Amino acid sequence: MGLDVYLKKCPNFKRASKMEAAYNAELNAIYDTQIAIEKERDLTQEECDNFNAIRAGLREKYEIENYEHNSVTSICRDSKTQPDHLFKIGYLRSSYNDGGMNSVAAVFSLPNLYQIFEVTDEEYYQFPDWDTIYLNLKDAIEKWQAHADSPAGKYDVMSFRPNFADEGVTSREGAFERFNQEYLKEKEKIDADEWQNTGWISQYGHFYPTPLKVVAIIGGAWNSKQRISYFNEPHTYLVYERDKSDTIQWYVTALLIAQEMIEWILEQPDKDHYYLGWSG
Repeated sequence: MGLDVYLKKCPNFKRASKMEAAYNAELNAIYDTQIAIEKERDLTQEECDNFNAIRAGLREKYEIENYEHNSVTSICRDSKTQPDHLFKIGYLRSSYNDGGMNSVAAVFSLPNLYQIFEVTDEEYYQFPDWDTIYLNLKDAIEKWQAHADSPAGKYDVMSFRPNFADEGVTSREGAFERFNQEYLKEKEKIDADEWQNTGWISQYGHFYPTPLKVVAIIGGAWNSKQRISYFNEPHTYLVYERDKSDTIQWYVTALLIAQEMIEWILEQPDKDHYYLGWSG
């Protein structure tokens, strides 16, 4: 799960949106009718065929193709310089976990995707001023690169909090027994699993067969001004050194691909026909 941003093009967005809205309204009415019948009995084959025919007719009537108006084009292709990167010309992403670009940006006070693309509402479709976004990206890349080149750029922070659904441990001995049960007794199997060997999180704790290089352990809570409780859980923050496969430069590259995308849009004679689908 996460934020997904898609690049789209449509010569007449207003008309396409009206056609899609009308299609969805009629389609939902058909499904309501079908569901009402199915609550009473199974549909006959003739009824199934009839409903399918009605839906096909609606797609033709409203010019719908793959749930969108057929004048809408989705753009997604590899970057010329970084074809294997998750970011594409036409697709940007920020996972909801701690490794997502927006999460990392928050930790280090760097520009996130919402700020770069000036998204201030919850509308799915966004119509950026591409010239402004290009300048925002240029500024963001400079700030992310400066962070990557700084001493802080080699570190990241993760948090750990107790799981109150678990009985927990109350001693060093108990903690090691938990480690023994969760990892050591299954060490051979876990070490052979490429995915699990990198680490996992469960109700019993965080486990890292491939060790983290922790440089600081800092205690805290959700809200330092309140007493620790079920609603203000204690937190432990681990500052650790990033490994070579997880450098901050990955995010800089992601923004460079976004910049490549904007440069391509600005070269188009109909750049005003391009917009973003903002899902997250």
